[in-house]
Amino acid sequence: MKLNYKRTILVGFAFFLICAFWQAYDNTIPLILTNKFGMSQTWSGVIMALDNILALFLLPLFGAISDRSHSKKGRRTPFIVVGTLIAAVALVALSFVDMAQLNNIKDVSAIDDPAALVTIYEKEKDETLLTPDGVRFTLADKFSQEEFAAIRSQIQDGDKTHTNPDYTDYVVPARQAYAWQVTAESPATLVFFIVLLLVVLAALITGISVGNYLSNPKRVVDQYFSALKKGDWEKAYSQLYVKESDFVNYDAYEAMMEREAKLYTGIGSYRIHEDGASSGTRKSKGSKDDAERLMRTYTVDYVTDRSTSNEMSVEVVKLSKKKFLFFPEYQISASSMLGSFTVSAPGYAKVTVDGIPIDSYKTDADEENNYQYYSIDAIFYGVHEVSASSELTEEYTTTGSEAVDIYSSDMPILDSVVDTIFETAKSDLDQMITAACQGATLEDNTMSDAYEDYFYDSFYEKEETGMHNVKVTSYRDISEQTVFDGDFTYSCGIAYDYTYDNCYYDSQYQSSTRKWVDVLTSDPEESTGEAYLTYSYNGKEWYLSDIISNYAYGGGY
Repeated sequence: MKLNYKRTILVGFAFFLICAFWQAYDNTIPLILTNKFGMSQTWSGVIMALDNILALFLLPLFGAISDRSHSKKGRRTPFIVVGTLIAAVALVALSFVDMAQLNNIKDVSAIDDPAALVTIYEKEKDETLLTPDGVRFTLADKFSQEEFAAIRSQIQDGDKTHTNPDYTDYVVPARQAYAWQVTAESPATLVFFIVLLLVVLAALITGISVGNYLSNPKRVVDQYFSALKKGDWEKAYSQLYVKESDFVNYDAYEAMMEREAKLYTGIGSYRIHEDGASSGTRKSKGSKDDAERLMRTYTVDYVTDRSTSNEMSVEVVKLSKKKFLFFPEYQISASSMLGSFTVSAPGYAKVTVDGIPIDSYKTDADEENNYQYYSIDAIFYGVHEVSASSELTEEYTTTGSEAVDIYSSDMPILDSVVDTIFETAKSDLDQMITAACQGATLEDNTMSDAYEDYFYDSFYEKEETGMHNVKVTSYRDISEQTVFDGDFTYSCGIAYDYTYDNCYYDSQYQSSTRKWVDVLTSDPEESTGEAYLTYSYNGKEWYLSDIISNYAYGGGY
């Protein structure tokens, strides 16, 4: 599977943004609460735990609310977009509140500033404070004002610089206590900060909760089966992961579901449980691309109003793309609904499956017998209607679920075609008999040998005796062929009635000469012959390709 670098970078960047935000949040907000507002570690921890507490309530709440949404932008999208925008605006507003609080404690905000340390000392020297380790102390008992003002955050130990423990243990708690007293005297800034913080958390959790709810694979199964229960085929189809084609589309899916609608009528309660996730990945038949997908299988147990228990297995595929950059996307695999379909038919036939031409699905061909084979790789299961037609035959329609074989014998020749060939055969036969009687030969013609064998040698008036003055009086169609041969030929049988003068020498006695003499005599005769003229079709017209005649001299056969 080829790595999609662009998609990989985008997904990686999305997760980078999520991680960067929470890292900044978890590191910055506690420092603001303790250092600038002077809040204790305990209360700071409580506030930092609010995101988890809010998630317990907001995740199911907004999942349910979004289910009832009917926005034109979708059920989930407005919550994600609006939540993100509110979080962004509120986060920027937090920085302004932070600056306001910093202005409130500007007298002590500078690090390593002796004047700031003196201000802190004068305010907190007699207060009981706690070190980070929980040891109680009083500034006045530990340091004089001059000693406290001289404390610096960093100390030099040879070539190395490290944090001054006196600064951590005594200056930081004293500054924090000063900030808390300022906050207590004017709590509006803290209240505003916490409100904005809650807004940020609520907005983010709303977007994340709706996004997670949207991307829950079990929920996708529930939505799909709920659509089946309601007979909402359009919504059900929207949940499928398929590559659309002539035979894989909504119309084809709707036709299949209409045939199977009775399976989903009267459904009462149902239960969905996961069978498990595949240990690896595999290809989904009829998927949008050739990429392998991670599969999860669910079973839906349901009861109908006929008190029958049924179950349906549903496969869910995890897509490589993300919803809103962050959330995994799942769809219902259509593999279990799709199969292959093959057709064989005469090469001259135009074939359709469910009314759709399948010329583009040709595979092998049997040129000797003029047969063509077709293969459709993905088509919704069910009974499909297959039709074969041509301009020369009646349309033949049959049905099948996996394969259909159509033969030449299934497609009767049109009566109009039979009539046309018969008229052509009459004209050709009349011309050949007339030509034979006149002694004409056929030069450079594939039919010349058959013409000479069956007509020239029989009807040419080359002797005084024999048949003379041949005239065809009628033609009758005696064809028995009702379907085309594999090579698209038709044998037209013609019975023809004709008259002729049978000329012969008759021995007669002449009284004048008192001798017997041979006198050329003719008697009118009638006879019948048969001929089978085979015609082939070149795509535009019929042409004579073979002749067989049952004529025998002397009349009859």
